[in-house]
Amino acid sequence: MKLHDSIEHLFRHEYGKITAALTSKFSSYQIDLIEDAVQEALLKAMKLWSFQEMPENPSAWLYRVASNHLIDQLRRAKKSVEYDFPEDFLITENAYNDSSILSGIKDEQLKMIFACCHPVLTDAEQIMLSLKLISGFSIKEISSALLKKEDAVKKATTRAKLKFKNEIGKIEIPNERELNQRLSSVLKIIYLMFNEGYKSTEGETLVKKDICFEAIRLAEILTEHKTCDAPQLNALLSLMCFNAARFEARINEAGELVTLENQNRDLWDEELINAGMYYLDKSSTGMILSQYHLEAGIASLYTTSKNFESTNWQTILNLYDLLIIHNNSSIAALNRLVVYEKINGAEKALEEIKKIENEESLLSNHLYYSIKADFKKNAGYINEAKELLTKAIQTTSNKIEKKFLQKKLSELPE
Repeated sequence: MKLHDSIEHLFRHEYGKITAALTSKFSSYQIDLIEDAVQEALLKAMKLWSFQEMPENPSAWLYRVASNHLIDQLRRAKKSVEYDFPEDFLITENAYNDSSILSGIKDEQLKMIFACCHPVLTDAEQIMLSLKLISGFSIKEISSALLKKEDAVKKATTRAKLKFKNEIGKIEIPNERELNQRLSSVLKIIYLMFNEGYKSTEGETLVKKDICFEAIRLAEILTEHKTCDAPQLNALLSLMCFNAARFEARINEAGELVTLENQNRDLWDEELINAGMYYLDKSSTGMILSQYHLEAGIASLYTTSKNFESTNWQTILNLYDLLIIHNNSSIAALNRLVVYEKINGAEKALEEIKKIENEESLLSNHLYYSIKADFKKNAGYINEAKELLTKAIQTTSNKIEKKFLQKKLSELPE
């Protein structure tokens, strides 16, 4: 692993923990300075570790640098600081009330997520703020995850952070009733974290495994608490495990994207598939049927098919039909059409895609142009397929996807 990649991996893992610990210590009012301090720690790490070895405990080093930088900034701003950090200070655990409903959850990031899901924030603000503060997502990554324009996300995130800063103050741990009310927002955030890792918005890698496994880790910690261990949580875990099982087969040795049809299924992770089945079975308790149940069901059918040809397309389409009723998102509708085309053919799929082609969120998504190009190619409209693939190439910022689309374009007949 390259030094830059190693530091990025570490920083992705530690970002939320440092932010959460410092926010708990200094209150949400200092969130701007806290973010600056965490970024400063990364910059120093990249500069120092490029010509000297990483410290024995790089995580502790990042904690120390960030906290010291924050204290310096507060003192320069002539703030009243009553916190004395001893020489051997290391942020490991905050002093939360042992009787708190979250006393069984030891992870700082989850505590911060629940704080970011405070009812003073709208649902959209909760999600944006959590992705920004917990996972260090860029504005571009957040806009991609939420299918929104970057300018709108930037403004909304700024407003959300202002509310968080001025209205929440001290990070309070929710009681059991509030915890249950905020759970759906927390699950949505974990879901979006995994999706961004599974298909990165930008950069030279398609999959950021550290983000995906961090999302799985956060969800697994939630299962340790009886209030959080709900059917929809287990369905989400099932979905993530099924999708993570295919990591090693999605990119070949040449660094190229491999479609589901061409993946070497021997590379799929049996342990993760079994975990997916375990959580899917566990999610069937109770009367809840969530978006995560339906998506996990679809993923299970893809993952447990012996080969691509034996995929049960009709059952998958039926699940997508239910998903559209439950959560009528443009991406779900687009993914449904891929399955619909397998059963009904390209011409009918082209008729169906007209129903969603004016969705604003799809017009900035390369998958829309790529999938429509496949339908055009299969229906024999080669020139139109070329135009759509060209548009898809222009729309994506991910280099691996761009290369994959360029190869598809070059393989079309003249």
